[in-house]
Amino acid sequence: MSQDLENQVEELRSEIENLKLEEKRKSIRNALYKAGVEDAHKGVKGFEQDYDLKSLDLSNINQIIANWKNTKFGSVFFPEKEKETKNETTKRRRSAEEISKGLKEGSLKLKLN
Repeated sequence: MSQDLENQVEELRSEIENLKLEEKRKSIRNALYKAGVEDAHKGVKGFEQDYDLKSLDLSNINQIIANWKNTKFGSVFFPEKEKETKNETTKRRRSAEEISKGLKEGSLKLKLN
């Protein structure tokens, strides 16, 4: 009977460790999304290659993510700085369309030097 209890205790400890690791993965995934990583699920797997989650203290997760972003492997998961967001591209296109429409209607005059 004692051996059965010991086995159950070990199973419960193992399950608790797995739940703690899963919570850490969720925290990392959320921090990666906030940092601009489009595929944060893959980012978490990459993150685990560089860090041991069991011993990692996530109290300052944003700084850890920022540091990882500057590593050779971590930088692969982050979008390029020069890359425009879809929103910026849409605004620029709409602005060009409005200027073109204004020129055609005559409500906007082109100034030539």
